[in-house]
Amino acid sequence: MTFEILTLEHSDSSAKLDCHFETYTGSLWHVYIGGHDIYNLLSDAVIKDFERQYAFLDKQEAMQRHVEFALDRYQERTGL
Repeated sequence: MTFEILTLEHSDSSAKLDCHFETYTGSLWHVYIGGHDIYNLLSDAVIKDFERQYAFLDKQEAMQRHVEFALDRYQERTGL
């Protein structure tokens, strides 16, 4: 299992939270603040919000990869 770690914020807190997402499913597995895992203390609404943020950022990253790939192919074909 592979995890991606993102530092996210939530409107209910000013703290920055280190969120560990399983990369294949996008599920949130751990949330650390000050070295302590607080995942079990979070409400379902907060967990779902973090998973939505992760999905949005993941989609943006995928779109950026597609754009870069398309530009690379264009440059190869045109020699620019």
